[in-house]
Amino acid sequence: MKIRTITYGIPGSVAAPAQAKKQLDRASRTLGEVGELFTEAGWEVQTTRLSLTPVLNELTRPKRIGWLNDFAGLCQTAQIEFVSLGAYLGGELTVEEIVGAIQAHPSFNLTTIIAQEGHVLTEGVRQSAAAIQALAWATPDGLLNFRYAAIAHCPPGIPFFPASYQAARPGEPASLALGLQMPDLALEVIRNLAPEIRSNGPAVISEGLAAVLVNELSPLQALAEKICHDQGLVFGGIDLSLAPMGEESVTEAFEAAGTLRFGETGTLAFAAAITRGLQLAAVSLKTTGYNGLMLPVLEDRLLGNRVDQGLVDVSKILAFSAVCGTGLDVIPLPGDLAPAQLENLLYDVAALSARYRKPLSARLFPVPGKKAGEKTTFESPYLTNTTIMSL
Repeated sequence: MKIRTITYGIPGSVAAPAQAKKQLDRASRTLGEVGELFTEAGWEVQTTRLSLTPVLNELTRPKRIGWLNDFAGLCQTAQIEFVSLGAYLGGELTVEEIVGAIQAHPSFNLTTIIAQEGHVLTEGVRQSAAAIQALAWATPDGLLNFRYAAIAHCPPGIPFFPASYQAARPGEPASLALGLQMPDLALEVIRNLAPEIRSNGPAVISEGLAAVLVNELSPLQALAEKICHDQGLVFGGIDLSLAPMGEESVTEAFEAAGTLRFGETGTLAFAAAITRGLQLAAVSLKTTGYNGLMLPVLEDRLLGNRVDQGLVDVSKILAFSAVCGTGLDVIPLPGDLAPAQLENLLYDVAALSARYRKPLSARLFPVPGKKAGEKTTFESPYLTNTTIMSL
């Protein structure tokens, strides 16, 4: 188990140059100190990140490009590597501004809202589809979509990117939230419970997983609360989502009981049981964010293998999201998808989120020059390679 991200949230404005520099200097200093404290306590910290309110809404359109360039320079000086520029309603930014913001600096992320308060937002869906397509073709490999997502009912304070953003609370302290990488913990729990799962079904996972999570994470929460108190920060909580990375696979946990391969009949029941375990643990812990299963096709090597084998498709992942997950994450798609096809997929995500009032996001990867059934050839250290999925 690792700390994937320590995310520092600024609830105030950074629109003015003096504000921006002051806030970034403090964020950089604090993240450095906090990261060292967690490391000294025995935790591996992979990244530290900065999350903002939708700052571009505070600027007139003619001033946005200049501000982005200036802010990029400040981030580089402060050595801040991951920045969320906030969440925007459809129409608050143009597609060209979305692409330009993400291109302005390799650390910049942002999102468009496609559902909230139980309603699908048509303008958000349409703009997200257009932005995804434009971002895909802005570079030869389409990787800019790694830093953009369409979000639905995602609350402020999520530590994971690109969905992270802050609610404006002028005058209030900055916050700290933790996102973890812990598929190894779920794998161990399910392996230990395998005989009971085979006898009584996957529902037995829930209480066992919850008990282990509370036992393992209570000391981490206590440490985080002390650090925040000492630093004058608000502790936002821990996102219990089971985030995989490469060989550290959530998919492997599903298969550890020996009853199925991921994608086969029964996968939905496992997804529901694991998520129930996260929800039970959340009763005893201070949590924030998704608190669900993450099924990122391009970040989980075994999940990518199951796509290669034809066991997993986009519809199945969306169905699993109804009981467990964070939506459609890093899904490789054909580069020549029409905007209408992307819109329809986003409408499905938005409708599912609106129906159940659950946080979902869509980070879609149309790959220029690739067709369904071909293999991706990404060289990013954050991505594995798998088969381009069809709609």
